Amino acid sequence: MAGCSVSCLLERKGGLRQDVVGKQSRLERLGYALWEGAYWWALRRMGVVAAGVLCVVFLLSPLVSAADNPFSTGAYPIGWYDEMASPQDVPGIDSHGGNTVLNYWGSTDMAGRMHYLDEAAAHGIQVIMSIDETIINATDPVDVNRILDIVNTYNDHPALVGWYTADEPWYGRRIPLATMQTAYDTIKSVSTKPVFILFTEYAMYESTPSIPVLWKNAYDQFLLDVYPTRTGEPEFSRLEYEGRGKDFKADMQRAHEQSILADRPWWAVLSGWGSNTGESGNYRLPTYNESRFATYWSLSEEPTGILHFAYYRTGQGSVPARPDEPYPYDGAQWLDDVYEPQAAEINTLGPAVQNGKVTGAASVNTPDVRTDVYQDPNTRKYYLVTLNSTTGSETTTFSLDLPGREWISATPLFEGARPVIPITNGQFTDTFSQYEVHVYELQKATSRHENFEQYSQTTAWNPTLGGEGWTVASETSDPANSHQISIGSGGNSTQVYRADSSSDGQNMLAYWDRTIPDADADMTRTSIKWQMTGAYNEDQYRIGMSRQEGADYLYTWNSVFVNNFTDGGVGEGIIAGTMTVYTGDEYIVVDIPGGDSWEVGTWYILEVEEDNGEVGEGNGQMSRVRFGPLDGEMGDWTPWISHWADLDMDEGQIRLMTNGIGEYDNLTITELLVQLPGDADGDGLVSADDFASVQGNFGDTGLGGILGDANGDGVVSADDYGSVQLNFGNTLGMSGVPVPEPATLLLLSAAGVMMLRRRRHIN
Repeated sequence: MAGCSVSCLLERKGGLRQDVVGKQSRLERLGYALWEGAYWWALRRMGVVAAGVLCVVFLLSPLVSAADNPFSTGAYPIGWYDEMASPQDVPGIDSHGGNTVLNYWGSTDMAGRMHYLDEAAAHGIQVIMSIDETIINATDPVDVNRILDIVNTYNDHPALVGWYTADEPWYGRRIPLATMQTAYDTIKSVSTKPVFILFTEYAMYESTPSIPVLWKNAYDQFLLDVYPTRTGEPEFSRLEYEGRGKDFKADMQRAHEQSILADRPWWAVLSGWGSNTGESGNYRLPTYNESRFATYWSLSEEPTGILHFAYYRTGQGSVPARPDEPYPYDGAQWLDDVYEPQAAEINTLGPAVQNGKVTGAASVNTPDVRTDVYQDPNTRKYYLVTLNSTTGSETTTFSLDLPGREWISATPLFEGARPVIPITNGQFTDTFSQYEVHVYELQKATSRHENFEQYSQTTAWNPTLGGEGWTVASETSDPANSHQISIGSGGNSTQVYRADSSSDGQNMLAYWDRTIPDADADMTRTSIKWQMTGAYNEDQYRIGMSRQEGADYLYTWNSVFVNNFTDGGVGEGIIAGTMTVYTGDEYIVVDIPGGDSWEVGTWYILEVEEDNGEVGEGNGQMSRVRFGPLDGEMGDWTPWISHWADLDMDEGQIRLMTNGIGEYDNLTITELLVQLPGDADGDGLVSADDFASVQGNFGDTGLGGILGDANGDGVVSADDYGSVQLNFGNTLGMSGVPVPEPATLLLLSAAGVMMLRRRRHIN
């Protein structure tokens, strides 16, 4: 365990910590000057070689702060303590959902340790490796040359991501700070990988300065191990304050506080073990609910990773069943019942957790329920992570507050077939039993933003902008020219908006100016159904749609399907099926493929995609459009055309212009999720799994990006195999821009190519 050697030479007997508690206060009264003196004494004992090494370290090894955390990107670290002598554990750790291990040195040789690292690399598991525990101890000078030999031997292995200097050195093993500092400086003289240290909960208690702060120059990241589950004690014991060392919740909070004070990342080490038969310790495996609460309570305190102790015990069958305890089964069963499903949860939420909390996005009416909102940067999904922090039950109302977002439901995750909970006016309610965790996926209102069903049928529709999001305008008040809500024609039996200026050829204008949930996204798709049913003066039609900034005729796009109109004797000519964009200096007109093929009395769909992101990223400040019959095949997209970047398109400002008789239905603006080319299964990585996704969905059709659609054309075909092969190994970056794997990046940098990508922060 964290606190044990590989052979568990520190068995963490129930009284071990109690025996040392009295000594701690005496040491605190002595102060820390003794440690400082011991440090310089150790340097003198090291001799010329050690002094030379340390001089280089002090000159070349900058301190590592939380801002430099190499684990802040990629998969969220979830895994185990293990030992380098047990490479047979790696497949099990992988299959149960672990991606990270912190390994004791172990009783094996270099070949055995390399075997473990090779196995880990083959399974995609990252390894934090302990320095030989005999080198760093409470009594002997540090063997600097031996540390250098170890680091130089293993440091370049691709599976190795960090070094571990000692298990509970301050409390359990009483290793002086000077010793830990020497070990740290020696490692950092030849390695840039982070150095880890583990503290007990007692190191988190207030002192001036605190232990993590006092020791912060001797480590890069620290871990905290707390194991509250004991034999003979009921479920959920030692979570609240029950005396010193029996205060799990506050221990995690203190670790977070100390991480901030020390400016060092921290990790939670949770219980995944129990005492073996015949051991004097009284530790037991946690129940499913105990483990789930511990995981999510820790997660709410923002650790860099979560490890469990210890796979070389639990995974090798040395934790027996205890029928009389809250969790009655053995360690092998616990891995299947408890650890694996919870690791799967963290792996699902990992990208969102790595992206950080969305601050101020949710509040509750019950203070004992914690709630945090996260967004996955790849899928753009929002998750609400909640837990009841008390023994009593709670009925909690959640209030969601994300500007520009309209929520329709909260889908409970990881709890079986619980029903979806509707969200009304940004609120929903759920119940909690003691220490219960709920995780929800928040469903946005991202489709059918306007289908006209909520309005009464009328031939004199005159909505107000503030109340309904629409304003309408005509050139005169001639009652023969009207804005209407009516049942559609041409096979559309739903309510539609109908504009009629057939009597005198007025321009009938309707402005949709709603704050639409997805309208302010970097990438959007606007969809409008329309048809022309009649003309002015027998053969004159005009129908156009644009997204613009207010009523000032400045737009990112303006699609005109018909402009065959004579006004005051001046012929405007025939313009059919075009898109116009305003660049700030001029208007550019492009033909819409198939746009001149429209017919009276036929329903069509217009789709416009906009990239309103930063110029230079992706397509950046550009628009494109396509068109097709409602019951037929969509035409090709126009090229991406640059529009004016100074326009502020953060609302659903759509203008409809009609001359003659036109009908409109189903206006939507939705966030367009950026697909990584080649990513057929949508997991953000182009891998062999995507070939299987193409095969499994071969022949399917739909919107671009359906499962199996690696190239985004809406059809799963043989072309998608080529897209997977062409983009193999790419990953989706934080901003939705494809980012090559590290090896590809290395080749690009060698060729002098600089790759930049923007990470969008949500506050």
